[in-house]
Amino acid sequence: MKCVRRLLCCLLLLSLSLPVCAQWRRIGVTGKGSIDDIPAPHPLSYWTDDPIHRDEPNDFCLGCQLDGHTVTEKDYTSECKVTDLGTLASYPIKQLSCHFTGSSAVSSTFSTEDYKFILVGVRGDQYREIYHLQVWGNTFMPLKPARIVDMGTESILATYDPDSGNGGGCSDGYWWFDAAGPHPIDFDPVYHAIQTRLPTDATFQTGCWTIDLEHRRIHIWAQSFNAQCRICDGRGEVTATFSLHGAQAEAGILEPTPNENQ
Repeated sequence: MKCVRRLLCCLLLLSLSLPVCAQWRRIGVTGKGSIDDIPAPHPLSYWTDDPIHRDEPNDFCLGCQLDGHTVTEKDYTSECKVTDLGTLASYPIKQLSCHFTGSSAVSSTFSTEDYKFILVGVRGDQYREIYHLQVWGNTFMPLKPARIVDMGTESILATYDPDSGNGGGCSDGYWWFDAAGPHPIDFDPVYHAIQTRLPTDATFQTGCWTIDLEHRRIHIWAQSFNAQCRICDGRGEVTATFSLHGAQAEAGILEPTPNENQ
């Protein structure tokens, strides 16, 4: 019986800890795909003392043979800085930015590499990385600094970097903080409200350029599901104001603009 009680206690403690752990997610983008995992805490020096080892997709290829040359850390120079972004819910927030340049020995395969990491202090000198953007060449350049944005009754942490293509893509993240830490902001209720004002066969992009934090609104341009190109078969536009209630966005006024050609 005592064993059963102990097991039940352990399961209860585990269930109580899951929501807290689950919110400490790290998101981001590298040249080899997206990142979504749960970060471990480290001293700030883990990122600042030897930032080349925070390379996720192995772009630096340390130890590789290149035209008879073994690639080492000495083949790269870096310029890094740590920026204090402020504090939310007593959590200090920092951004690490790095720019790497390769030597002539690696220039045939490496141009430049840039980091943008968002770190949140959890205790003492321990930090968790919640955002990791690692870009090669000119993609996403120039990187924009993350910032704390006043949203009226709430203040949030936001980062936004558009890519260099014409597809309207980006790498972005938005968090609201309380005593438990950062919570990704859920804009889905606003997008669901927008969908109710569109034809049933219309689709639209969420995130990226659609979010206007300063004016607290989301603007979308819709097109048909079977559109043959990115700007074909427009089905209208919708602008929705929103307010934040913790990490939840709530739709306000919706203003549809039908496509006059439909």
